[in-house]
Amino acid sequence: MTRKKLYMIIVSVLCALTAALLAGSAIRMYVQGAAVRASGDLFYYIYTREKVGAALLPLLPLMAGTLAFIVAGWILGIKDETADKPAALKVFDLKESVKKAVPAAASCRTVILRLVILIAAVVLIVLGVLNGGLDDMFAKGASICTECVGLG
Repeated sequence: MTRKKLYMIIVSVLCALTAALLAGSAIRMYVQGAAVRASGDLFYYIYTREKVGAALLPLLPLMAGTLAFIVAGWILGIKDETADKPAALKVFDLKESVKKAVPAAASCRTVILRLVILIAAVVLIVLGVLNGGLDDMFAKGASICTECVGLG
């Protein structure tokens, strides 16, 4: 294993570990705050500067180490050669796609079951649109977007 590959693995593991621990800290803060709110204090603020700082303090050495590894790789010019290459463009071949989707060993029952599930899905989607579900989803989506942006 080359040094470059080892470096890429270490940085990947550090980044994934940092992200997982940050997500875990946020979830832990929310669960603790929700428990306090459930006990009766409805005006309890779950996320404050002090609480976020206390949750991030134990993770600070890991974040600093990850950042140091990333900067060291940037300074040394270590990078993945495949990152800058565009994805290979493959021509769509219908016969090949059908062969992959329905292997030769697939039984007739399997093919019929897939078609029945596909038809049922299409029928349920159409029934949902005719039932007014599309309007409801659009209204909810529009109100959520305007609330998030701060327009409403």
